[in-house]
Amino acid sequence: MLKRYPKDETFKWSKVFKGVIYVEAVILVSSFYLYRKLCRDQNFRYRCYQNHGFILEGFYNMMDIVGYDQYRQVDYNTWGVPLDDTKTKNN
Repeated sequence: MLKRYPKDETFKWSKVFKGVIYVEAVILVSSFYLYRKLCRDQNFRYRCYQNHGFILEGFYNMMDIVGYDQYRQVDYNTWGVPLDDTKTKNN
């Protein structure tokens, strides 16, 4: 007769760990892509201003902390939005 050994539970945890690492890598790459798109494309920033204001506000706050505060000024001047309008449209 063949001996049966119990299944090793660490196998399941290794799959979960690999899945978590994969999801974190996808989130990191996606957020870097969004950051680069926001930095380079003013039309994309305008679409975010119209539809997803919280994303653009977070981008502006992050760039203010880093020291690049010209994004908000240039965008608002181009779009004809008063600069004292700190609230972006949230839908």
